[in-house]
Amino acid sequence: MARYRDAIFWIVANDDTEFLDDQDGGHLSVTASFAADMFGKTDAQVRADLITERKRQGREVQNNDQ
Repeated sequence: MARYRDAIFWIVANDDTEFLDDQDGGHLSVTASFAADMFGKTDAQVRADLITERKRQGREVQNNDQ
């Protein structure tokens, strides 16, 4: 049986999560949207959980803008 937390982990480990860096909270990726629909979560919930998981996995994007 699929679990929401496993989906979040997989997305961060295997998908492009650059969309999370949009400060305006833009659209989710297709994969993240599918997870939201499949597990009955809002886009905001999925976005927050992906950001938390990305930090946990140490995959945060470094902003090198000066």
